Amino acid sequence: MRPWTIAAVSSLVLVLGGCGVQEGLIGMRDQATQIRAQIEADRAALVESSRSLPEGDPVRSRLEALAAERAVQSRAVDRTIERLDGLISSAQSGDAAGAVEGGAGLVSPLLPPGARLPVLLAGGLLAALWRAAVLKRSAASIAEGLEKAMRDDDKLREGLRRNAATLRAVQTRTAGRIVDEATKPGPMLRLPV
Repeated sequence: MRPWTIAAVSSLVLVLGGCGVQEGLIGMRDQATQIRAQIEADRAALVESSRSLPEGDPVRSRLEALAAERAVQSRAVDRTIERLDGLISSAQSGDAAGAVEGGAGLVSPLLPPGARLPVLLAGGLLAALWRAAVLKRSAASIAEGLEKAMRDDDKLREGLRRNAATLRAVQTRTAGRIVDEATKPGPMLRLPV
């Protein structure tokens, strides 16, 4: 498998954003493992072939040089697999945004120079949007929890109504919008972030 194939798969993962990030990273890791196995098999065949030749044979030195090159490639793939393992751990821990952002950083060196910056920027944008959506859902769940608690607790409902002006005064416009979206039924423009 060539680096371009890894780059294409990685770009697809980045374009899809948070959709299946973990699965995409696991697929990339599996591909990298296959690449490493092929490189190691090539290296072993080169070493075996070089050992079958006499010491002073120029072909033997060329085969040994190729085997050394394959060893360097194998170590580079090992480092990539380690980074992918870290990104998979991020995705499994719920930090899909960090995984997408890290994936963009992992893929960008494989791309031609003109495509690196857009991939890094797209990865950063997707990560920021993902984090914003997670924060919004978190804030909305707080508002929904308070709304449900007020249905059951008259004192809480009365206390919050008494202090509603103070609460609204210290809320940012965005926080107020999130609370309104979470607590007011009916038609409203509800943005994902």
